[in-house]
Parts: sequence; structure tokens; C-alpha cells
Amino acid sequence: MTPTTRLQLTACLLLGWLPGATACSSDDTGGTQPGSGGTSTNGGTMGRAGSSSSGSPGSGGAAGLGGTAAGRGGSGGGSGTGGQGALGGLGGTSGTGGAGKGGASTGGAGAGGADIGGAGMGGSAIGGAGVGGANIGGAGMGGAAGSSGTSGWTCPDPGTLTGSPIPSGATPARVAGAPPTDSFNMNNFTNVEGPVWIGDALYFSEMKNTNNPPPAARIFKLDASNQVSVFLDDSGSNGLAVDNSGNLVATDHKVGGIISYHLPDKAPTPLVSTYMSTRFNSPNDLTFKKDGTLYFTDPDFQNSAKPQGATRAYQVLPGTSTATPIAADYSSNPNGITLSLDEQSLFIGGGMGVKKYAIDSGGVVASSGTAFGTGLNMSTDGMALDCAGNLYVAVGDSTNIVVVAPNGTPVANSPIKITSPSVVTNVAFGGADHKTLYITAQGSSGQQGVFKVTLNFPGMPY
Repeated sequence: MTPTTRLQLTACLLLGWLPGATACSSDDTGGTQPGSGGTSTNGGTMGRAGSSSSGSPGSGGAAGLGGTAAGRGGSGGGSGTGGQGALGGLGGTSGTGGAGKGGASTGGAGAGGADIGGAGMGGSAIGGAGVGGANIGGAGMGGAAGSSGTSGWTCPDPGTLTGSPIPSGATPARVAGAPPTDSFNMNNFTNVEGPVWIGDALYFSEMKNTNNPPPAARIFKLDASNQVSVFLDDSGSNGLAVDNSGNLVATDHKVGGIISYHLPDKAPTPLVSTYMSTRFNSPNDLTFKKDGTLYFTDPDFQNSAKPQGATRAYQVLPGTSTATPIAADYSSNPNGITLSLDEQSLFIGGGMGVKKYAIDSGGVVASSGTAFGTGLNMSTDGMALDCAGNLYVAVGDSTNIVVVAPNGTPVANSPIKITSPSVVTNVAFGGADHKTLYITAQGSSGQQGVFKVTLNFPGMPY
């Protein structure tokens, strides 16, 4: 059986149970018409997947139209089959959810192309209802590796990224007014941290230096035209991230937990707040796996009382609010944390330098890690990866961002240095093409702030 036939047979088997569904024929040409709209009880059927045996990719079938009233939403079109040596078939378009009871919004995305061709176009990260548009729709299929939340942006093929990711002489420039000088930071030491790019803007935290009780903090929004505005003026936040639904997620040293903020209305949702019935010390940095697994660090930098009695890294499985300690050998103030592009490794930085931890097929993080990266055997802070898998690390008590290749060796033109007495704290990629590296820094009397520099490779949003 050819890969094309196998894809079509799978589509037939999956959809054959739908009331009123049209049976698939043995014709292997691509279906370009949408399935007919359902009645008040039946959903639309799926357009057949396109195929190709030449260099051109087959197109995905068009979407089935959503049923009316309480009908099921039409399913997404099948994926095209990649041609020999060509790109993969484009993913089918999304089915529209039924408009009746529990009428769904956007349908699930079509699957990526198959066979010899490249991967199909990644699905949208905002899932709608797709098949069976009742109540809350299932999530759409996520984009390819390197997806940045709901922006629809994904990393290009790493094979297209050649040379050094850092241009010769790349010098970061300070972004004026990020943060603005006011009573919060005037003549005071503040720590600018946690940059994350969401949609068309950078979000970042600024916190005071008070250790106990936890310090005041706020979140700013920096748009593509460098305009700065206050997003939250009492956030208690440090590290920031974006989850698979496009929510802004913050480590919060005020409440000692992790809080998600829905955009754009800022509605907060606590995700996890205790371990063994006790609040965390001062959650610092976080990262998400594509399946929704949350990893975060909990040093004691903003809470010398250290209610947990130890500093650790934790994991929270999707759909739960239970934290489990991980990376048992990183006991000295774990700080920055990020995942490799293939999500098979977890990097943790802090007082013990950078360590790399294997993640097995069941999602279990190794209890002990290995030292990683030339020049990273010292105190480190936040981290980010570019689309070639190079790791960018803010080195503690310095103005340097050290960049190492996936094998841990330095890349050409590393480190990247800010020309300021500030101390670097964290990094994130952003901008329309994700080639702008944003660097946050702490300091006093106007030294603290956000810097940016354009690089050759795009990278991850936090």
C-alpha cells in the first residue's frame, strides 16, 4: 500500500462513523471540494487528501462545513502527501464548528504533509472545535518544532541557517524608556527580567531589590515601535513565558507560585502555588513543553526566609496543579531554565553553572545532569535558544551573553556584550522575523533596562 493510499484509508476509517458521511472512493487524486454541510444533527464530511508522485506537493482537502443548530462541526481536510524530493503537502484547512449547542470557534488544523517531502504547514496553536463542535472544542494540532504560541510563527528549517548566528561587531542598543525612569526606580537598584515576545510585543518584569518581604514588581509591554506601557503595576513577577494558548504566564514571588494572565483582559489564573502544603520560595524562571508540561525554578533570591527549606526545580504535568521536584542534583539556587528544540533535554542554570538533563520518552527528567557549555561553569541567569539550537546564556554579574552550539562549544562572535555597567539577566528573541535578540539588565540610576540587537538567526520567544 502506498503512503498516499494509507493516508486516504486512514481518513475514511476515521470519518466513516459520522452520520451522513460520504464514503471515500479508491481514486487517489486530491479532493479539492469541501464536504457538504451537515443538517441539524449531522456534521459535514472531510475533503479527501491530495496526493502527488512528482515534485509538486499534493494539496490538502478543503474543510467540511460545520453543521447547523446542534450539528457536529466539519472536520479539517486531510493532509497532502509530499512529492518525491518536494515539499510536504499543505495541511488541510480548518473545519468550522457547528453554530448550535456548544457551537465551536475555529476548527482543528489539518495535519502536516507526509512521505518524502518536508513537513506540512503547522497547525494553529489555538484549537477550535473541529470534529464534534460541542461545548469546549479540542485543541488544534500544534505547529512544528519552534512554534511560538499563537503567533503562527515557527522556526525555519535549521538546514537553511548557515554561518555564525551573530554578525561581526553586533552591539546591543538600549531601548529608551524601557523601563521609564519614575519613582519606582529613580536612584534605586531594580532588576529588569523575564522577557517574552507574544504576538507583536515584548513583555518584561521590573522588580525592586527588597529581599524580605518579597519585593514590589511590575510588568511592562514594549511594542514593535518601541513604545512602552505598564501592563500590570503590581505583578510580583520575575520570569515570564507564553503558554500554548497564548496566555502570559509569570513566576510570582509575591504569592510564591505561578500565575497565568489571559490576554488581553489580564484575567489571572493561579496554576500552582504550593509544594507539600507550603508556598514556594521565590519562583524565578519557567518554560513550557508543547504538551503543556510546565518546568520552573525556585531559588530564594527574593525571599530569604526560604519557606521550602531548599531551592529546587519543579515539573507540573498538563491539567494538574501538583508540582514535583526534578533535577535533584541542582540544589544551589537554580535560576534560568529552558528546553532543547526537540524537547529531549532540559537546561538549568544558576549557582552551579549550566547543566543539561535528559528527558525520556515518558517525560521523566533525569535526576542528575551533566555540565554543559564552554564558559558556562559559573553563576548564570536566563537562557534562550535560536532555531539552530544554539544556547544564549546571561552570565551572572557580567555584561556578557555567552552563546554555545548544541555540542556546547562557543559559536563565532560570542559573547554578545552590552556596553553598560549594568548586569545582564535574561534574553528572548522577538520582532516580526524573531531575529531581534532582547537582553534585560539590572542596575541603578538608569543603568537597568532592555537592550536589543539584530542577529542572523531567528530564535525562541523566551
